[in-house]
This record gives sequence, structure tokens and C-alpha cells, in this order.
Amino acid sequence: MTYEELTAKRHQLQIQIAGIDKQLILIGGDPARQILSFLNEKTGKKYSDDDMTTAKLIYSGVKRLNSKSKEPNLKTWASDIRKMRQLDDRGTDEIRSVFAWANDDSFWQANILSPAKLRKQYDQLVIKMRSNGNGNRQTEAERCLQEQAREAFK
Repeated sequence: MTYEELTAKRHQLQIQIAGIDKQLILIGGDPARQILSFLNEKTGKKYSDDDMTTAKLIYSGVKRLNSKSKEPNLKTWASDIRKMRQLDDRGTDEIRSVFAWANDDSFWQANILSPAKLRKQYDQLVIKMRSNGNGNRQTEAERCLQEQAREAFK
């Protein structure tokens, strides 16, 4: 590319960024959520890449329990994870930790087979994790969640 072409491309990008800034001001609220909301609007996605990654991790956990499990609609799963993050104010790492714990628990592994079910039972799962109600020693997921909770209350 020539210098003139690079300069023209840079100018074009600056104009696009300025347009995004103006639209974000109209949306209001948290800047990170504004940007995510704006980009999702433009791309038609209702979830982030992290949400999709988490959906795939959950599916791999389900697949570990039942190798013949049919592949779900991962877009719907990612959207459910987005709801947990945005509407329920749960962190991605926290969601993954709670699912990992449920997936290892002899009772919950048969009951938590989707993000929708994880969302519905979330509070019960966290309480059970914290009370260590499964009778086993504390799992890595429990330790991780407890550490996050301690950090949140500092």
C-alpha cells in the first residue's frame, strides 16, 4: 500500500470511530456494555465470543457425561450465558466454576445439562458449593468461587 492509500484508510477509520462514539453517547450507561451492545447490534449477535466459548465448554462437559449427546443450538446457549452475565450480573469465570462443580457433583451432573438449567438452578448450586453439601472434600471449583467471593467483599 502506498502512503496515500494508508492515509486515506486511516482517515476512513477515524470517521467510522467518530460515528461509533456519537452513537455510544446516545446509548448511555457503562462504556464496556455500550461498546458490546453496539457491536452486537451491528453484527446481529446476541452474545459475545466469551459466551460462545463458555457454551462450548458446557457442551464438552455434557459430552463427557454422555458421548452420544446431540449437539445443541450453541447460539441459544451462548445467549443464555449472556443473560446470566448481563441480567443476573454473574462473571464468566464464576459461571464456568459453578458449572464445573455441578458437572462433577453426582446429583447435579444429571440435572444441569444446559445453560438455561444452570441459570435456573444457579443460586441453589452456589449455596450447595459453599456449604460443601456433597459430603466430599472441597473441589477446585469451590475454592475458586470462594476466593472470588472473598475478593468481591474486600
